[in-house]
Amino acid sequence: MRLSTSRDADAGTWTIENEFLRISASAGRGRIVSLVDKRDGKEKLQQGIGFWPAEELESTALVAQQADDEQACLILSGTDWDRRLTWHAWVSLAPGVASVAVRLSVFNRGLSPAECSPHICVWPAGPMVVCPVRHAAEAFDVNGALGVVGSTFGKREWQLGPHQTATVEARILLHPDLERIDHASEHAIAMMANDELTIATAEARPNHLLLVGVEGRTFDVKVDAGPTELSVTSLASLPGEIEAFQLRDNRGKVILDSRAEEPGREVVDVAPIPSLEAVVDDRAALMSAERLPSVASAAAFALGLQAMRRLRWSEAAERFEDAAILRGDDPLIWWAKNWCLRQLNEDNEHDLPNAHYLAPLDPVLRADAYLSAPEDAKPEPLLDAWGADPQPFLEVADLLHDAGLIEARARWLEEARRRAPCKLIELLLAAAHLEQGRELAASEHVRFSATAPDLVEARRRSEVEGLAKVRARFTLG
Repeated sequence: MRLSTSRDADAGTWTIENEFLRISASAGRGRIVSLVDKRDGKEKLQQGIGFWPAEELESTALVAQQADDEQACLILSGTDWDRRLTWHAWVSLAPGVASVAVRLSVFNRGLSPAECSPHICVWPAGPMVVCPVRHAAEAFDVNGALGVVGSTFGKREWQLGPHQTATVEARILLHPDLERIDHASEHAIAMMANDELTIATAEARPNHLLLVGVEGRTFDVKVDAGPTELSVTSLASLPGEIEAFQLRDNRGKVILDSRAEEPGREVVDVAPIPSLEAVVDDRAALMSAERLPSVASAAAFALGLQAMRRLRWSEAAERFEDAAILRGDDPLIWWAKNWCLRQLNEDNEHDLPNAHYLAPLDPVLRADAYLSAPEDAKPEPLLDAWGADPQPFLEVADLLHDAGLIEARARWLEEARRRAPCKLIELLLAAAHLEQGRELAASEHVRFSATAPDLVEARRRSEVEGLAKVRARFTLG
């Protein structure tokens, strides 16, 4: 067996595995709950692997699986509705590789900056290392928890601009026969004890070169390293104390260096990022904001929504294209552009795939698939995953409102009312009917709202405005 996936519906867990490792995730906890090393059959986690901001949320996350010949992947996702931060975590295994690849992306779907501290946190049950890769990040070891936190200019908490994405990536490495890990990289781990250097690599690496520095001299030896058999090199015969060592592959690339140091933490102050909330309807102000790099893409997106409200689909698509050039990692841009092109009968085969690649479990993409499906073939499981939580339905309704998609929003709110009944949804339906001059229908939903559960407060702009319209016409109980 090289790669496989499975799901236990009763336990609410999803599992992927390769020759060496088996990983399980739980939507209920929004985290990885199990990591079994198949080389000794033992559980290697105490409390799992968690992701910020999921650790601060009470709402249920979503989990999905992907698999092909190159990797098996668990995808976890959730949204902080107050700060409007949506996170996705990809936890992957590759055939023949005894390490776990983890990528966390946090997307600010709002028009105001949000405090951001994206981190991957692991609670190990034995020797393990979490190595940051690619993006600026720092490793931490606090109270038995290991992890990496994405940093910016030396700061572990910083502002994430409107419609921007923060990404942090790491590799998790371990070996059941290592008592501890003294040195590590994304490719290999090593222990030095009793005049022996023991190395384990994530992949089979024959005919590698081990360079050892002793008192200004360098000694080299050929080694075969891999994820099963450890490479053990005796250092007792060397004429002095070991100063440093390197492991190089057969092309000369350094895959492990004992001299590797943590990056410096020079803190640089950066200018605060402005909010666009107060000027979201001001075309001139948004055009000016397009000149500010920190909000340029969000301003172009807001201008695109303005054009959608005026049914200027070509202009809107051009605005979204401008936004995508600036921030191609924004899934909402690709969704909105695709919607406009559909109205023009000019579907672009790349727009929705781009959105699904960036945020496969985003509420708006699930809603789009549901709304665009024929009435007799609605993909019910897409929305079943939310249960009776009204928040994802409200998030989608807010975006449809901002885009001026009145008919689609009304259909969506009706579906939300059926699946996640609450007072706010009834009142938003009443406001929608008032906008169309249907006062009798509005009064019916106001009456229904009196007995509907009061689960959420109106926080999004469209919700506050909708409630104001209803209160101006009706007396609410």
